[in-house]
Amino acid sequence: MRGGHVMILAASFLLLLTPAAHGGGGGGGFTEGQDRLSGIIIPGFASTQLRAWSILDCPYSPLDFNPLDLVWLDTTKLLSAVNCWLKCMLLDPYNQTDHPDCKSRPDSGLSAITELDPGYITGPLSSVWKEWVKWCIEFGIEANAIIAVPYDWRLPPSKLEERDLYFHKLKSYHRDPVLNPLTPWDRPPLKNIFCIYGVDLKTEVGYYFAPSGKPYPDNWIITDVIYELEGSLYSRSGNLVEGNPGATSGDETVPYHSLSWCKNWLGSKVNITRAPQSEHDGSDVQVQLNVEHQPEMDVIPNMTRSPRVKYITYYEDSGSLPGKRTAVWELDKANHRNIVRSSVLMRELWLEMWHDIHPDKKSNFVTKATRGPLRDEDCYWDYGKARCAWPEHCEYRYLFGDVHLGQSCRLKNSSADLLLHYV
Repeated sequence: MRGGHVMILAASFLLLLTPAAHGGGGGGGFTEGQDRLSGIIIPGFASTQLRAWSILDCPYSPLDFNPLDLVWLDTTKLLSAVNCWLKCMLLDPYNQTDHPDCKSRPDSGLSAITELDPGYITGPLSSVWKEWVKWCIEFGIEANAIIAVPYDWRLPPSKLEERDLYFHKLKSYHRDPVLNPLTPWDRPPLKNIFCIYGVDLKTEVGYYFAPSGKPYPDNWIITDVIYELEGSLYSRSGNLVEGNPGATSGDETVPYHSLSWCKNWLGSKVNITRAPQSEHDGSDVQVQLNVEHQPEMDVIPNMTRSPRVKYITYYEDSGSLPGKRTAVWELDKANHRNIVRSSVLMRELWLEMWHDIHPDKKSNFVTKATRGPLRDEDCYWDYGKARCAWPEHCEYRYLFGDVHLGQSCRLKNSSADLLLHYV
């Protein structure tokens, strides 16, 4: 990964760490002389395949478990041999050790995080990072430039290190000054940092408990759940709850207060832009420059939003730390697990990384003024106008095998030429 442009992607929210790129040759596309983009992908909860690491004979079933058989997620064995499957899947609740009859370990490589249960039907339903890898391939990223670091998501961090030496292998647990998981993070000492997460979804933030009368660990039961949504707190029964809600809600899994922690890394002056997630002509883009940001305080934009439009809100700071950039992106209605499959996010990340290494860039961040199609898949048929949408970029060009009008809408120019609009 040396001498390149490295990104680290973690799926609880996306944290993009991009060290300085070296000067490269000009041109719109990537060539041998330009910087190599490379990436490290850290998957989120339940986003890594687990495989059997022992032999388990399942009585009354032909579906036994042998070493390297898929455990998470094999829906066939889950539905047909559930008791055996649970032995391989569950850990002891007290010390997180394996079941005496079966144990599982995380798979390795990109295949461990792309589809959890590969198959014609189950594959698309269990896809996690497959679309992201597909984008990398379409834009010319080499296979050896993307590294996946799966882990056993059933374990707490301390056990991950104790049993698998996970953080030691990442060199970020004790000795690396970039990330310290034992304390709230200060801004890592890197040139470029992008913190990206979803907002505005109903998210659990608290619980009411009552004694159950049963022994530990079942001695408490949940009697009610507190959710945050659109700046308010509600109980599961729908009643308003007093408290301190965030400016908006989280991503359906992580509360907004936790997600927005990285706004503390922004400086005293922040440029805020709100733009539609879909392709747009710039008519609904709102910009506020040099917004005051108090230390350890959230920064809230004074902007309008159409109820029918999903937006991205960009918070960008390139002035407080000379030579360094910090950005926070909030994506409306982006689900915690599915954010890594969002074509909108992939488009924005790709534009930002491409812009950052371009020798002729004119600004610190890629322009948000417009967004047009970059791939053939972004072109579609406009039935109201009986033509391909975005006629300045897309044209109707039938190829053998096309089965509908939208499939025959393709880019007029290459992706490399279109990228030059975003220098």
